Amino acid sequence: MLEFAKKIAVQAGKKHIMAFNRHKFKVNYKSKFNPVTKQDKSVETYLQRSISEKYPSHGIIGEEGTSKKGTNGFTWVIDPLDGTINFIRGFPYFTVSIGIMKNDKPHIGVIYNPVSKELFYAERGEGAFMNNSKIHVSKTFNIGEAYFSTGFRYKRGKGFINPLKKIRTVLEKSMVVRRTGSASMDLCNVAKGTFDGFFMYDSKKWDVLAGVTIVKEAGGKFDLKDKQRENNVDVIATNSRLNGQLKKILGWT
Repeated sequence: MLEFAKKIAVQAGKKHIMAFNRHKFKVNYKSKFNPVTKQDKSVETYLQRSISEKYPSHGIIGEEGTSKKGTNGFTWVIDPLDGTINFIRGFPYFTVSIGIMKNDKPHIGVIYNPVSKELFYAERGEGAFMNNSKIHVSKTFNIGEAYFSTGFRYKRGKGFINPLKKIRTVLEKSMVVRRTGSASMDLCNVAKGTFDGFFMYDSKKWDVLAGVTIVKEAGGKFDLKDKQRENNVDVIATNSRLNGQLKKILGWT
């Protein structure tokens, strides 16, 4: 299953890179601040069909509307293009993200950056890898030396204020907080020790499920809070040493 997920992630990435290099694609908007391209939809269709043909009894959840219930405990959670705005604006920081749950628990994670050709992957209990080399989280222990990344949803309004306050709180106590626009790639950077941690409120499961699986297998730790609506989750993922400190700063119990 892992090898198949790696294969289709790379194939999906090749489809993206052709369009990215030509910079020819139509942009529509799901909402005012939430664009979608033909690439998002066509690649999700490719992934959905590939998975269904290979594993017809498996469930699938996708960002662009794919929803299929499985019958054997396996569910694929896919984001065909995580970092759509980056892709549109020519910023080479986007991925194909494929997570697989087994009985509602993260089991396999595969994330591919087609620009850098970095393929990250992990299976529960087997460690985490980038392009066949084992990776591990950082050893940073002091929160004042920590390099964090974060994200926030497109939706503005009252619910937008609290995450900004939390980001400020973390920024005041850490070395730096970055916002790159691709949660899955940020989580890969936690897994390989470039970042020390990642946090986000109201993320989507397809943005983070593969990534937290890879972080855990790289020696890190993660926490997810299910928001019980629209596949939304709050997420913290760190190198383990900083997990308690970050949760305390953010007020997580």
